[in-house]
Amino acid sequence: METLLQDIRYGCRMLAKSPGFTAVAVITLALGIGANTAIFSVVDAVVLRALPVRDPQQLVYVHLLHADGRDADGFPEPLFRELQRQNDAVAGLIGFDGTLFNASIDGKPELIQGHFVSGNFYSVLGVSATAGRTLSPEDDQISDKPAAAVISYDYWKRRFSLDPAVVGKTIYLDKIPFTIVGVTPRGFLGVPPEQSSMISIPMVMHSRLALKDHTTLDVAARLKPDVAGSQAAGRLTDLVRQIAGQQVSSSPAQGRQDLLTQRIDLIPAGRGGIREFSPQLRILMAVVGVLLLIACVNIANLLLARSTVRQYEIATRLALGASRGRVVRQMLTESLLLASCGGVLGFLVSLWTTDLLPTLLSYDEIPVNLNFRILVFSAVATVAAGIFFGVLPALRGTRIELISTLKQTPGRTGGPHRSRLGRALVVAQVSLSFALLMSAGLFLRTLLKLNSVDPGFSRERILLATMYPTILGYQGEKELNLYQSVLDQVRTIPGVEAASLSRFHVLQGYWARSVSVSARTDQAQPPTEVSCNVVAPEFFRTLGVPLLRGRDFNSADTTSSPRVAIVSESFARKLFAGANPIGQTFRFKDHDAAVTVVGVVNDVRNRSLRGSDANHPALASYVPIVQAPPEILGQVTLEIRATGDPTALTDVLRQRVRAADKDLTFRKVYTQASLMDESLSDERALAALTSGCGLVAVLLAGVGLFGVTAYSVAQRTKEIGVRMALGAQRTNILGLVLREAMILVVAGLGLGAVGAVVAARLIATQLFGVTPADPVTIAAALLLMTAVAGIASIVPARRASAVDPMVALRYE
Repeated sequence: METLLQDIRYGCRMLAKSPGFTAVAVITLALGIGANTAIFSVVDAVVLRALPVRDPQQLVYVHLLHADGRDADGFPEPLFRELQRQNDAVAGLIGFDGTLFNASIDGKPELIQGHFVSGNFYSVLGVSATAGRTLSPEDDQISDKPAAAVISYDYWKRRFSLDPAVVGKTIYLDKIPFTIVGVTPRGFLGVPPEQSSMISIPMVMHSRLALKDHTTLDVAARLKPDVAGSQAAGRLTDLVRQIAGQQVSSSPAQGRQDLLTQRIDLIPAGRGGIREFSPQLRILMAVVGVLLLIACVNIANLLLARSTVRQYEIATRLALGASRGRVVRQMLTESLLLASCGGVLGFLVSLWTTDLLPTLLSYDEIPVNLNFRILVFSAVATVAAGIFFGVLPALRGTRIELISTLKQTPGRTGGPHRSRLGRALVVAQVSLSFALLMSAGLFLRTLLKLNSVDPGFSRERILLATMYPTILGYQGEKELNLYQSVLDQVRTIPGVEAASLSRFHVLQGYWARSVSVSARTDQAQPPTEVSCNVVAPEFFRTLGVPLLRGRDFNSADTTSSPRVAIVSESFARKLFAGANPIGQTFRFKDHDAAVTVVGVVNDVRNRSLRGSDANHPALASYVPIVQAPPEILGQVTLEIRATGDPTALTDVLRQRVRAADKDLTFRKVYTQASLMDESLSDERALAALTSGCGLVAVLLAGVGLFGVTAYSVAQRTKEIGVRMALGAQRTNILGLVLREAMILVVAGLGLGAVGAVVAARLIATQLFGVTPADPVTIAAALLLMTAVAGIASIVPARRASAVDPMVALRYE
């Protein structure tokens, strides 16, 4: 221990004697370790952190799958209730469904996120209340008393200022009174945690308050300690089929025959149910890992140069009887001290990004907090980095000839071996930096390409507002009258050019339906899957979607008039084979009535700016809101085209909507431009973070090249003097140094090109509009790397060309 303390004290003195070197090394390490710790903290929150429940490793999500492996979209409530009653496969089954409530306390309404949960939800999870109690099975029964509700800690803090008297208080949800009976613990966000819930109420209220399209439940289970997951899944599958054989009632879309062929799949839920890293997190972890590797190589190069200057000191210690292992340990201690300083600073840097990164990566619903795993990761990264960049310089620095080294002037030792090793490290830095820069360039080009995509609708001067009339009790004709009243109010606002409504706004989803142009839907022709939306008149004019043929919906399209639809250009081209689509008919698989095409509009990207794929069909159909099935309504997006700045209409819009119903509120008011920006949040985060890492990597590569070139010039001072004494011009010396530096750069670029090709293929699924060998990206990366290399080399090269031959010839 005494020896270790001596090494630490001596290491601190040596680092203090070289403040410039120490500062550069610490800052370099802080960038690498800080970036890794910051990204790992997000990974920990999203993937690794266990739910704050009892024995989270026993929790699983229960998925009902079709015979072909497709998800059945949840459990109908009757099926869940019967499965829960007959369950002997798991320790407990819980059901839940997320929703929105129009919550009113003391006459102040607001829209909040909530959940319906089965009565055993909290007992199966093992979650106790911070105040009051949690829900119980008795609460999940029909009763004349006001239903019970449990609120979250965050809602308790925000809405009630942690007032203990909240227990027993009445809260109105969709105008129905509930009694708050408890508060969940701090940090418990619900299941799954990304669906942060402010309030939970018994499942018995689901049929009364659920949104119209919420016809099924999500289900989770706690495994028995002695039962394997596969065994439990098999038994639950048998129960589902047994229930089907008993003809227990189910949802219309999930009949008895479907249940007989379906099976149960169990997915671990103890860590939020996220089974693997998202592609973005995987890429970012790889990028910051490469950045730390480049930082370590850079510091190893600096330590090599430093060990060369210290060779006289090292030789003296060896001559006085110190073993090589003892000196290596001393040098490793210095490296670890250096790494520790960088690690501490890097950890502080990562704390600064705690709020920024989750928002940038679209994980803002999940809190990122300091915990033991993050501390351990940061410590391991620090120690690993210190050993990685410290071992090679320590071994190389102590491999010296004592006699020849002691005969040299202190500080003038060194040789070709060190120079070759330093150059090899520079080549490695350049190659890694170029591969990283190429990847960043591809992500940046992808973002630019997506921003330049024509989505088929206007981006500017459009204001959007989402509302949920169903939670205020609007149904059927009353709901349709409300929509018309809202549109009448909004269209009279000064500055409004056009206004409409839709069930699904572009880039926010669609209603997947199967269609057929056969005379009957049960004929042999296979149906075609299309996206379907429910819209009001002037929807296409409001969004700037060109009407190519036919007409828009109008007041003549009513609930009792013939069914009509407007289809996209690709829909008409594929299903009607070049014939005039106007007047043609088709049928939806779930509705046997013929639908007549009255208009054709331009194709739009209704799910993603990347376009269509197997899961997001490009073929689109639009039906009038007055002819939509009742179960698909209940929530709409109000679209407004403004003559000027759309945000200026926000306040008057709220006033006019309240004129239609004083309790009607918007969940969110935003612009089309902000929605499109939000849809590219993942691409923007990748482009920004990888570009930042790429630029830092290039800067570090430049520092490494500068160090090697400057060291080479210092070692060859006498040679340069001889060359100049024999007639070499300053331009010759300048060219000599620059040429040797560029040889290293070219070698690094060659190796980096190979790495860039491999990296580009790995990230190909995240690219859009560019190929892995995109010439613009390659040219830009080459230009930047060459420019940085030129700047890094020119300073020592000019210094070499300015050497006085007489002084150089006396140089030792």
